Amino acid sequence: MAKKPMSNWGTWQQARNTLVTSLGMNMDALNDSALASAERTQLGKNIERTLADMQEHALNGLRMLDLEAADANLAALITAQSKEAKREADRIKNATKDVQKLTKLVGKLTELVGLFGGL
Repeated sequence: MAKKPMSNWGTWQQARNTLVTSLGMNMDALNDSALASAERTQLGKNIERTLADMQEHALNGLRMLDLEAADANLAALITAQSKEAKREADRIKNATKDVQKLTKLVGKLTELVGLFGGL
């Protein structure tokens, strides 16, 4: 399956870059020791708002990925692979049961040989 780029991914990246730049500028300004208390308070609020926006933006990115995954039928592929894995696990379980039965049979044959040997 060819991988096509997500339709809104470039816009999402641009918005992320803008938020990161805004955060950096506010943090740099906050480190300026010549700022008045009111300016520091405002920059702190700007930083808090930008961090909240970044968190919301990250969640939106995850939602975009979820939608892309649904559109790509990945859920159906995962379900099919899961069913195949279950079938394989069942085959292994059945093979293990067969080996256990053979082990019991060999044990009984060994007992029988022992009985014949005692005659």
